[in-house]
Amino acid sequence: EESGTYAIMEIDCRDGVKARWLRTGSMMPRANHTATYVPPRIAGVLYPDGYLLLFGGCIGGQSCNEMTLLDLSNYHWSEVHIDGGGPDRQNSHSATLVPCIDFDNEYAILFLGGGGGDDMNGGPPRGGLDHTGWEFWLRGLEGAKLRWHAERSAVDHLGGRGHVAVRLSGTDTVVLLGGGKPTLQRACAVSSWAPNPGTLGRDRLLTTTAKGPTARAFGGGCALPDGLAMIYGGWHPCRGTFSDVWVACFDDIGRASPFFQQLPVPAAVPDEPEDPEDSADDMAFNLVIRRLFGQTEGQEMPTYHGQDDDSEDSEDSEEEADENNESEDDTEEADCQDGQGTEERVLGLWGVGVLDNGSQAMVI
Repeated sequence: EESGTYAIMEIDCRDGVKARWLRTGSMMPRANHTATYVPPRIAGVLYPDGYLLLFGGCIGGQSCNEMTLLDLSNYHWSEVHIDGGGPDRQNSHSATLVPCIDFDNEYAILFLGGGGGDDMNGGPPRGGLDHTGWEFWLRGLEGAKLRWHAERSAVDHLGGRGHVAVRLSGTDTVVLLGGGKPTLQRACAVSSWAPNPGTLGRDRLLTTTAKGPTARAFGGGCALPDGLAMIYGGWHPCRGTFSDVWVACFDDIGRASPFFQQLPVPAAVPDEPEDPEDSADDMAFNLVIRRLFGQTEGQEMPTYHGQDDDSEDSEDSEEEADENNESEDDTEEADCQDGQGTEERVLGLWGVGVLDNGSQAMVI
């Protein structure tokens, strides 16, 4: 159901985790859109508190490509009109703020994937076709003088609906996981830097010999320090809703790791009260992650390769990944024929923008 309410939540992690709602307001009812926060240092003097950009989604049951701006200094909504060059009507896509090396080192918002489902073709988010094959970069964020820059993608079916997209901390690289119709079990990477500007080459398919999470869409994810990304939950049309949590390595740590690791469920300790200082200790958390990937043990782990790797190992890995995807699709079809599928319905798909001070989040 489309919601006409936005809200700002403050999250304080200094002494345990505390959260409270700071503000709620009204907006045009919308669903399955993206909400991207542009902080003041990028938005410029016209927006002293930054602004939030909403794009796409469903309005009145119809997919759209409308863009709306919320000025966070006065909470005033305004429609944004850009002449040509942007994505088609879509929902369940991603929009990620990225520092761009090839665009004069300015920031841009990278729009990927999505689907065209609406009330005319099966309903959002599962109806219609996936929007793949293009990368859309929204430039001119300073002063909201927005313009589109579109490029064809090198990876077939890049993105798709309901994928997880996270920008790796301290980089210009966005990693895409899962998503699509049918749902895919794969990872892709998109960078703002192209080896040969004007040609295909900003994106590549990541392959691994280690088994990761099963095919899924509409999950959540976030970046962690040291080239790590966490993904959690998701949904499959026949297997239902997932509750597992995974961590993936993408930098030099990942080159000596199994790429994906599933986080174990912590055991309860009934007789020992939790120490707030320990629960907020980032170094302890990082140590757990590194131990999970064998970094403190000095273990030798399988490596992963990019699509541009010309080695035979890379080709074999890609063939193996394709076979795994075909197997997933066959299993999905068999499960559905056996009547084990679930209702094609996804709830609670909101847009989230993290404010610049790192302690507030806006839910749209």
